Amino acid sequence: MFRNYFTVALRNFQGNKIFSLINIAGVAIGISASLVIYLIVQHEFNFDKFHKDGDRIYRVVSKIEFPDLTIHNSGVLVSTLAMLILSIRTIKSATENPVKSLRTE
Repeated sequence: MFRNYFTVALRNFQGNKIFSLINIAGVAIGISASLVIYLIVQHEFNFDKFHKDGDRIYRVVSKIEFPDLTIHNSGVLVSTLAMLILSIRTIKSATENPVKSLRTE
């Protein structure tokens, strides 16, 4: 049964070479795009999973609002970071950038 399907497919490919090439290229591009999307999503979901207490890591972002524009910034000011450490006692450590670290004890 599958042999018959295979021979019919080969005959169609030989008879309609341009349409067959377009179909094969479309399938190849579709499979490649879905694999790339899968790899990107997998990377994003596995980001920072190597930390021992990864479920306790949070990111603070700042939101700046103008009358016609809203900006979400990934960083906060040092004074904001110090205020968070002083006001929330459960914070064990915080960083303003990868080099410096503020610790409370």
